[in-house]
Amino acid sequence: MSSTEKKNIISIIGAGKTGSALALELYSAGYKIGCVVDRKKRQAAKIAGLVKAENYLISVNAECVHSSKLIVISVKDDVLAEAVEEISYFSDVSSNTLLAHTSGVHTSSALLPSGFKKNNIASFHPMQSFMDISLYNRSLLSGIYFGLEGGTNALKYLKSICRKLNSDFIVIDKKVKPLYHIACVIASNFLTANFGFISALAESMNVSEKKITASLIPLAETTLANIKRCGPLKSMTGPVARNDTGTILRHLSLIDSKHPGYLLQYAAVTSHLADMAVKCNKITKDEKKVILKILERFLK
Repeated sequence: MSSTEKKNIISIIGAGKTGSALALELYSAGYKIGCVVDRKKRQAAKIAGLVKAENYLISVNAECVHSSKLIVISVKDDVLAEAVEEISYFSDVSSNTLLAHTSGVHTSSALLPSGFKKNNIASFHPMQSFMDISLYNRSLLSGIYFGLEGGTNALKYLKSICRKLNSDFIVIDKKVKPLYHIACVIASNFLTANFGFISALAESMNVSEKKITASLIPLAETTLANIKRCGPLKSMTGPVARNDTGTILRHLSLIDSKHPGYLLQYAAVTSHLADMAVKCNKITKDEKKVILKILERFLK
């Protein structure tokens, strides 16, 4: 197949939460889906049918590799190496096929054993949360950012995909890619952990998890809007920013007596907030020391 014929053919390896969303939204954006590969044959067949893919497979074959402009590996991090090894059996150093993976923590170096040209490999990480498998286009990949890193040829094509999906991208230096992933985890998973903490408090308050979550989402959304507009330092409010040590002490006492498992979480975040409050001149260094001493009393 000529490079012109396969210009917009993309194959997806892994039809799970991320892979299914990619297949459906790339198809909606005008790309032709070549192969959908998944160890679960039914899953591969289901997604392939939804995007009118040319084929569905339980393992990669030569046709899948050579007929695609881009192959996207969207599997769990612990099986990425296995997927790359499978592809390596069919790689051709003279080929212009591009290869990318969607891992947040791994760099494009994870794809080097594939045998593909260095300029043709990249990491293509959607900065989005995928809770379940997509069976229709939910626009999860529209209006977001992708973290990109890798070879020149691959990046050029992936940037064009981001634009076609009405999304943006940031290019990450390979050396700091794991730090980038930590940032993503903090923005998403740590937020979930905070609401887990809130759910535990709600139980003690005799308020349903659903009700407390619904009541606090507007507060969280306003805080995020403030951060987007002004940055985290200027968006600081609350007892630390006011140097309200009495309230902090009361919080710690209540958590220690009712939910001691969350004491470390509250103390760690409060400590970081104190650092931030000093940076934006909301409290003095001496006031910060007082707050840290209060925290130490409960962590001994």
